[in-house]
Amino acid sequence: KNVSVAVDTILYIESLDNYVRVHTIDGATVTSKISLRAVEEQLPDGEFIRIHRSFVVPEKRIAKFSSTEVVLSKCGKLPVGKTYSEAAMAVLSREK
Repeated sequence: KNVSVAVDTILYIESLDNYVRVHTIDGATVTSKISLRAVEEQLPDGEFIRIHRSFVVPEKRIAKFSSTEVVLSKCGKLPVGKTYSEAAMAVLSREK
């Protein structure tokens, strides 16, 4: 079954081996058999950031951040992976 998820409702996207789970701001989740990389390619440029091998988040949902974790509004904390830390910090530290 195909399910559409509005980009504006995405809280974060989580990789689960060969699946991804999309978490939305209303608490719903959608699980699909697709790679996280394939999902990233479908997302709007400049609006989402890969923070970990298992997580992609919309920049606008990040309330606080450090080199090891991000705090999402309405959610909690997610880890920032060592591989993604430098790139994530560069994007998140720039003036908005």
